[in-house]
Amino acid sequence: MQILFGKPIRPLRGYFLTMGAILVLVFWVDPLVRQTTAWQDLFMGQSQMVILFGERLLLILEALIVLLSLFIMGVKRREAFLAVGNLNASVGGQSASTRRREFF
Repeated sequence: MQILFGKPIRPLRGYFLTMGAILVLVFWVDPLVRQTTAWQDLFMGQSQMVILFGERLLLILEALIVLLSLFIMGVKRREAFLAVGNLNASVGGQSASTRRREFF
């Protein structure tokens, strides 16, 4: 039991918690929300665009819950890729001295 929850697995704890939160959202919360009468009244029986909008709203809600769980675990914005990087960085493999290739 010490091997499963001891020091060797400690670096992966955040990963497993995040994946667990995603699995709970996708397989338990999502079907429960879709079965509620409020969801059925708002989105079922409507046009395809309204149904698509409802699905996207649910995805946004799930993404926000995952971000909230990351922040509760102590992940910083930059670690969660929610910060602006270097916008002037060169593209991988290119520099100012490389010659542009003409394809046509």
